[in-house]
Amino acid sequence: MDPNQQSEIPLKRPRRSRRKAKIDFKDPDFLTDEEDDEAYDPNNKMEEITQVFEKPKTRTRRTRNSTQKTQNIQKVPKKTTNTTISGTKKNTKIKKESIEHCTIRILRLLQKRGKMVFKDIFTELGIGYRRAYDILNVLLTTPLVHKPGKKRESKMPYIYLDGEPLPEVVDVVNILEQIEYEESQINVLTNYVNRLEEELGKNEPCKETFTLIDLENLDEETTREYSKIEKTDALDPIVEYHREIVWNELFVFLTLIAILFIIGFFVVACKNQSESYKNKLVPASN
Repeated sequence: MDPNQQSEIPLKRPRRSRRKAKIDFKDPDFLTDEEDDEAYDPNNKMEEITQVFEKPKTRTRRTRNSTQKTQNIQKVPKKTTNTTISGTKKNTKIKKESIEHCTIRILRLLQKRGKMVFKDIFTELGIGYRRAYDILNVLLTTPLVHKPGKKRESKMPYIYLDGEPLPEVVDVVNILEQIEYEESQINVLTNYVNRLEEELGKNEPCKETFTLIDLENLDEETTREYSKIEKTDALDPIVEYHREIVWNELFVFLTLIAILFIIGFFVVACKNQSESYKNKLVPASN
């Protein structure tokens, strides 16, 4: 073949990658092999390879339309992310207080006001709604705070003792100590009353817990009977307990003295007997 004829021979079409979109071969407007060979240019292929190695800042989006013989190349700019370093912000969240501190604050407020509605309590103190509700429900079980009506009625106020504001705020620790002291006194009184009833001939134990107010409101006849027993044999149980201890100690002390006296008497008797026996032996030897 002539060298001139070799230049006229069309170059082979490169293989198409499998990742490209599928082409509809039934489309009449699809390029034929001859037209595709004419449109192919190896220089364009080299440009594409150089673009890949250079890594441009823009991405290329290629779309091929079957109705057109050219490719639409659209350059899409990459998204730019502007990173800004911000300084440290202060923590504006409210720090959670302990339950003990919250209860002390609620009791102090009720002592100052005497009566308060639930909404006014948690708005003035700045305590959480749920926490204030739980603390007040616990305080309702104590004799310090009470509420008329049902617990869930928001219009009814929480009342501290008589509902009158106190001139001075009392610490919770002192209140607890006073409650413990009153409970101990009530227990002493109940034991005292039960013992008196047993002495009067009542075998049934005292079921009611007598306080100082209950003892003052007793009938006149019962008070007279109690006063008679008090004058004769009725004593405080604590005094009786100490008296029993003293008597036991005296009994032990007296028994020890008696034992020592017996031992001393026995020793003296032995000495006298030995001396008399020696005196009897002396003239016999002479």
